[in-house]
Amino acid sequence: MSNTRNPVYSYSPIFTLSSIDVPKIRRAYEKAMDRSSKFFEIRWVLDRPKVYIMANRETMEDLREGKVGDWVGGWSDENAIYILDVNKCKLTKKVKARVLREGYLSDLTHEIAHLFFLRVAKTHDAIPVWLWEGVARYLDGHTKSSKNTPRFRPNKFKDFLEYYDKHKLSGKENEAGVYGESGFAVEFLVRNFGKKKLLLLIRAIKDTKDEVTFAKKFKKIYGFELNYDNFNR
Repeated sequence: MSNTRNPVYSYSPIFTLSSIDVPKIRRAYEKAMDRSSKFFEIRWVLDRPKVYIMANRETMEDLREGKVGDWVGGWSDENAIYILDVNKCKLTKKVKARVLREGYLSDLTHEIAHLFFLRVAKTHDAIPVWLWEGVARYLDGHTKSSKNTPRFRPNKFKDFLEYYDKHKLSGKENEAGVYGESGFAVEFLVRNFGKKKLLLLIRAIKDTKDEVTFAKKFKKIYGFELNYDNFNR
């Protein structure tokens, strides 16, 4: 009798690849790289991130080997960025118009920021999740408001610190407060205490073993406890 179990999700392990040159996306890519390079204060010259444009959600699900939430438009992995082709997949008119208008700039900036973050932190672990997502949200323009992209600033920080690692995100990524608050939390730190301290905090991640250790590093750098009261002052 075989003990082999049927896979939960049947996916194709075979894909086709071809290089293309889309000037609008290339310009957005270079802007995103430049934005992260200036923020993180490092130059990325060799083996720069590759961008893979997925034709549809079926391809995305095959790459991820399972169902993917409707809110997911891309991700970064090692030294690559995967984004959906908005012309060939179902998106709300508002989201599609934004992506086409900016040439994927926000999406590319977000994912490229993730890759720069790991380089500065010198780790493969995306923790703390709130800081990892917060920096990307801060750089991709999430905290800025304009006529075309209104942002909703939280009245009070009350959720983002619950996300140190990813186990609390499983199955509820779309509603997790970390995405609504983390960018503004990073904005608070940069505006009030400067970017240098934030970069020190990111570099300190490689020396932290757990959430308690990270909180101690945070207090040493900023001089106050890592809690909601101090972010809501």
